[in-house]
Amino acid sequence: MSNRRNCSHAILVSTNSPRVGDTGWFDTGDAGFIANGALYVTGRIKDTLNVRGVTLFAHELENTLARIPGIDPTRLAVTPFLPEGATTEEIAVYFSSYPEAGLADDATLSGLIAAIHDSLRSAHAVATHYLVPLSPTAFPLTPVGKIIKKELRQRLERGDYASSLQRAHDLGKTQTRRATGSVDDNSTPATDPAASCLAAFIAQLLEEPAVGAHDDFFLIGGDSVSATRLAAELSEWFFTDIPVAVIFQCPTPHALAEHLRRQITDSELFETVVAHLNQTLDGPAGSS
Repeated sequence: MSNRRNCSHAILVSTNSPRVGDTGWFDTGDAGFIANGALYVTGRIKDTLNVRGVTLFAHELENTLARIPGIDPTRLAVTPFLPEGATTEEIAVYFSSYPEAGLADDATLSGLIAAIHDSLRSAHAVATHYLVPLSPTAFPLTPVGKIIKKELRQRLERGDYASSLQRAHDLGKTQTRRATGSVDDNSTPATDPAASCLAAFIAQLLEEPAVGAHDDFFLIGGDSVSATRLAAELSEWFFTDIPVAVIFQCPTPHALAEHLRRQITDSELFETVVAHLNQTLDGPAGSS
């Protein structure tokens, strides 16, 4: 299979058009590749997202999110977004619920937010804190009903969606919090030293006052950059390679501790590292 390349389509168009190159071909703005003599169009160039060196396609993320029950697939968009003061783009997700009344209910919206995070992590190994719940009428549309993504991004970067962003962020953090001492039937008790140690370590990394054993890393402030840092630091501490994908697959201290136990077969070494790591932390582990 050949490398991906921008694809053009020959149509009748003025040669004076800025989208006609020296070859006389018209640049349609499509992205694709050629394989075995056949042209495959994969999407639009403007829908390509480059997040920290990783190329993603907005339509692929949208197709994944459209399968979430309760998400209105006709009012769903993904765009790149440059936060104020940042040098790299992030992913922004704009969505509405079906029925629309779900947006007004915190419990329903909280469930949709959790499902969006889970779907992006499991299907694409990406995370974002920029979720924008909007009513269907708030989406800018073309005369034929197509979402104008450029305008969505401009509004977001202008600060028009600040309240929607904050609400989604607050609900995301609330959804992942567990009552102190609560334990699922198949979970590690809150007193497990490894889970408690990792919870405190993550709290220090994210500068959170406390992190519980069942708190989702990506719903309490973690992102792809901090996940990479966490994986790297844990790899050094535990003398083993911990890929960043593990953080996406095991986003809670409890799940991460269980994974490390399975990966590090020397239980004595594991417990020794946990003890030493605990000694370096500024304070006690967060409650779960």
